[in-house]
Amino acid sequence: MTSIEPVRTEESFLAKAEASWSGELVRAKNAGGALVSAKAAAWFLGIHADTLGEWRRRIPPMGPRFQKASGSAVNGPNQRVKYDYDELVAWKDGQQGRTAKERRLSSELERLGQQQRELELQRQIHEARVALEKLQKNAGRYVALLASHEGWATSHAWAVVDGLIAGHVLTVGEDILDRALAEGEIWDAPLADALLEPWISVEARDPFDEAMETAQMAFQRYWADARNGGRARELGNGLPIAATTGTKRDPFRF
Repeated sequence: MTSIEPVRTEESFLAKAEASWSGELVRAKNAGGALVSAKAAAWFLGIHADTLGEWRRRIPPMGPRFQKASGSAVNGPNQRVKYDYDELVAWKDGQQGRTAKERRLSSELERLGQQQRELELQRQIHEARVALEKLQKNAGRYVALLASHEGWATSHAWAVVDGLIAGHVLTVGEDILDRALAEGEIWDAPLADALLEPWISVEARDPFDEAMETAQMAFQRYWADARNGGRARELGNGLPIAATTGTKRDPFRF
């Protein structure tokens, strides 16, 4: 099996990304105004890119004006969001010119939004732990299943070049990562979604295909163990066996 070996840490990737966003903003400023990526815009405003995305999806949209242009082939007809540097500066200055009450209310809104996201994550963690405990009782060895499942269900950052996925941001070479950052082509998606998109080469994709196949095989194996264990317990508890003749019972009618 082809191994997937990280060549950088998450911290070093973030440092490189922030340096790229800073350079992007400096070039836009020196050009007398130009379009910058959504991630650079969020970094300039001091907010998370997810928050900026939530602002765009509101009706009406919040935050500075943005533009959508035809983007890469990743995720179908993906629309790349861009922000005008001058409008970013003007919007940020306008925020600083608001009254103390406006700033306080805006901060409170952002704080509550952050709390909401954190509570949602806590809920998901709680549900995952409950599911883990349940399946541990039914089948055991569920830790391996959980680890495998998280690998394809959790969102990851992917480096994209010319609309093609080149690999995970922690595994691609420096030249590819630099190019993806410079072109604003860092795509966040689960492994399952990434494998449905075109890749830059078979060699780049193969390790992730194998990882997905291994995870699916593990899931099928432990799922079958849980199912068979449940059936064995039902038989052991002396539950009646369904009749093979006569009127068939509707399992959804009580």
